[in-house]
Amino acid sequence: PSNEALNRGYICPISDIFMRRPVKTPCFHVFEECCIRYWLESHSTCPVDRSKITKAELVFNVELQKEITDYLIQHPEE
Repeated sequence: PSNEALNRGYICPISDIFMRRPVKTPCFHVFEECCIRYWLESHSTCPVDRSKITKAELVFNVELQKEITDYLIQHPEE
């Protein structure tokens, strides 16, 4: 991924890939849904700041998903 994609927050901090289904935690960090759900199988905290979180608290980020999709359409080399 490019620096622009990283700076825009399109890359999952767990997997380092473009997020297809971004979800937000109560502590406002965003992850690819499958990655954070897998993480939460063995942890009860956010991987970024260690705040306590649960799967039930994850919120799908529709706006970010649209931004990422639009970005990838405009930058097919990514």
